[in-house]
Amino acid sequence: MGASASRERFLASTDRLSTETVGSDDVEFWDELWKLGSSSEEVFSVLSPNSIRLLRRSHFTNLSTLITQATAQLCQVVETPYSIYFDQALNCVRVLTRLLPFVMEDVAESELREEDGLKTAEEREELRAKIEDLCWGEGDIAMDQPGDDGYREPIGLLVVHATMHMLFLPQFTCDYFEEPDNNDEEEDGEADDGEGEEATPQILSPTASVKLDNLVPSNPPPAPSSPVGVSRTFSSTTSLSQAKPFALHPTTSTCIWAYGPGIHKPGKKPSQIIENPAYIKNRIEVLRLLLSSCSSCLFSGSPSSRWTSTACSLDSPKAVELFHSLVNTVMGYNPGKGVMPYSGVFGGEGKRELVELCVQMLIVLLDYGSKGVEGTLDDDGASAAGDDSDGNGKGSGGNDDTESPEQYRKVYLDPKAGNEEGFNIFRTLVRNMRGSYSFNFVFNGFSNILNSVHLAANTYLPGSMRGAQFHQETLVLLWKFLEENEEFEKWIIQKEDINELVVPICYFMYSSRKDSTSVGLIHMCAFILLKLSGSRDFCIALNRPFSTHLPIDLPLFTGTHADLLAITVHKVIANGTQSLRPLYGCMITTICNVSPYWRGLSLTASLKVVNLLEIFTANKKLYTDTPTSEENIGHAALILEIFNNVVQYQFTGNEQLVYALIRKKGAFLKLTNLKAEIAASNWRKVHKVAPPETPTTAETTVAPPPPPPTPPAPSDGKVGLASPPPDGAWVEKLKAKLPLDTVTRLLKSVSPLIDDMVTGKDGVVDEEDILTLLRSTTLVGLLPVPHPIVIRQYRKNDWTGNWFTAYLWGVIFLRNQKLPVFDGDSIKLFQVTAKESR
Repeated sequence: MGASASRERFLASTDRLSTETVGSDDVEFWDELWKLGSSSEEVFSVLSPNSIRLLRRSHFTNLSTLITQATAQLCQVVETPYSIYFDQALNCVRVLTRLLPFVMEDVAESELREEDGLKTAEEREELRAKIEDLCWGEGDIAMDQPGDDGYREPIGLLVVHATMHMLFLPQFTCDYFEEPDNNDEEEDGEADDGEGEEATPQILSPTASVKLDNLVPSNPPPAPSSPVGVSRTFSSTTSLSQAKPFALHPTTSTCIWAYGPGIHKPGKKPSQIIENPAYIKNRIEVLRLLLSSCSSCLFSGSPSSRWTSTACSLDSPKAVELFHSLVNTVMGYNPGKGVMPYSGVFGGEGKRELVELCVQMLIVLLDYGSKGVEGTLDDDGASAAGDDSDGNGKGSGGNDDTESPEQYRKVYLDPKAGNEEGFNIFRTLVRNMRGSYSFNFVFNGFSNILNSVHLAANTYLPGSMRGAQFHQETLVLLWKFLEENEEFEKWIIQKEDINELVVPICYFMYSSRKDSTSVGLIHMCAFILLKLSGSRDFCIALNRPFSTHLPIDLPLFTGTHADLLAITVHKVIANGTQSLRPLYGCMITTICNVSPYWRGLSLTASLKVVNLLEIFTANKKLYTDTPTSEENIGHAALILEIFNNVVQYQFTGNEQLVYALIRKKGAFLKLTNLKAEIAASNWRKVHKVAPPETPTTAETTVAPPPPPPTPPAPSDGKVGLASPPPDGAWVEKLKAKLPLDTVTRLLKSVSPLIDDMVTGKDGVVDEEDILTLLRSTTLVGLLPVPHPIVIRQYRKNDWTGNWFTAYLWGVIFLRNQKLPVFDGDSIKLFQVTAKESR
């Protein structure tokens, strides 16, 4: 059937659903609907947002039947995975992908559109109750639950579980053949049957959510005409309190989509996994449905979601296999891989789309619930916390012969943990990831994806390399790994070259500083750097030489990655959009954490840091409205702490920074010598207030008093003239907040030495002479007692958690516009503004 004919027939079917009631017993109608060869584009085109809302309002029974029928089809193909059902299953997947977001809309509060015709609150509440009953009430699909005849599971649960099963359906999304492994025969407590017989396809489920036949018959039965019910067992609820320990490793390696953690075994050659284009296409379709089913927080504005909770529960089918498939697919992808130029540009579009959906699905699943639960080792129940004591250096993950066998001991979880509120199996899997191979594999994946962006923009042949377009999602995934797995954070800092991540992060911040649409990206980068800067080893690692050529207007300097970080922060603050102002404190704190370990800071970076002090102590910054002034004073105090850290702990080797302090000593003297009269005069200049007139006796003519000055119109809560000009108490309070003592003593001790040298050479002094003098100068006994090093670490809170949720879903929403999975009109998690194109 041609594409146009298929579309017309699908359109006719949906029109009938919108105009008349179609019962579930209309076998002919439903057979024709599911057997149409409609593509995803056709489904999304025919089922427009207005038509779906019209169907929901006027013929909700038809919408309910449509969703129930599609869900039943998916359950049927999971029960009987024969290829003759696959086309029907794909049609159901596409229809559900399109319908579910509109089912999740908050009808009771936001459905006030004229086309919906919901005039009263009672009508909206009634529709909301119908949707709730459809998704989470007792559905129309009968399930045989042991001990409960006629048990009916919710449609929402069936959709999620059937979708996760379809991601590992034999001959549909993977080549799934069980490999006998003599080393693991005791794992499931059963011996392999039929030894020596020919291997046959079968589905394995670690949670036994769907009971399937082990063998596929040679003559499959015909497809059901109208599967309104499923006779086989599709039980998704198990007694977790009585279950055996839950394995946090795949029970089979044959269904994992890509090689990597979970199926890697030391001393064994990796088995080649063939990438079937048909499987990749089907995975994309099913993953899009799973992403759609977990999107209810978009329309409720709340991070909690029963849909996502179902996918992240302990009895979620194929959760372990799905996690390793997603991680291995993403981290094994190298956008820059290719011997010849343009080898990665042409072709491979399906693989890129699959990787992008995988990383989006991962961050959605890892965003739900509470922190993961620590598992136990299989031998003596010891904690799986420390297994990286083998002391292998960087890159040891690639050497199978030197790895400790303890890094590959299987980890299990107490099933009772699944009953805890907010439990998330995927966060638990991240937390229990261990071993040098796994950490090295994941780190290299992050490095390849993030660095591909600037490498693709810096090629000799334009467009010869295609960088990853999903770097924002990858940064969110990196944050989730750092937040969840402390061992992973320690490993990449101590055993890997962490600067491979610092360089692309600084590149994103530097190149996106003026783009108002990239504010979230810069927030994400700043948070990652702040979290990493809480580690002493990270701060020391920044002293490694920087030699990467980035396609941005970086000033010329020869130095370290610490220089790159300082220059980047200065550029974002001095030349970035004003919407980044809330990040100033975060970025300066990062530099402050690093400063006690700086070695050999370049003159360029030193002058940039000193200029930051000039920026925040300028008159317009200090004498503005009270809230902003307090923020700027806090930023200036942090910058002064940076100088104090370097002078007290890293004076030797940082003569360039000391030289920069001397060159800009006026900025420090201005603060040290500040008086109440000077502060009041500066305040009047900023607020454009005339100075008070001095009374005089020379003139006897009495003139009328001048009109009072017109105060500026207050806006955005600014105090304006309502705040009095600064007095002596304000100046003393300001000086108490600014730690000027150390720098002041430094300038008093070193400046005379330089002045004497300049005088002795008749004012002709080379810069290198001054640096030589500073290298030979000692400050022992001249400075105050060294202050303790203060490291400010990131602490999780509800506000940042909600921000991460809104940010990751905002990125997902923008990246899924080719097929508009989500309708921006009903999103409540963030505001969607359409930009008019010229």
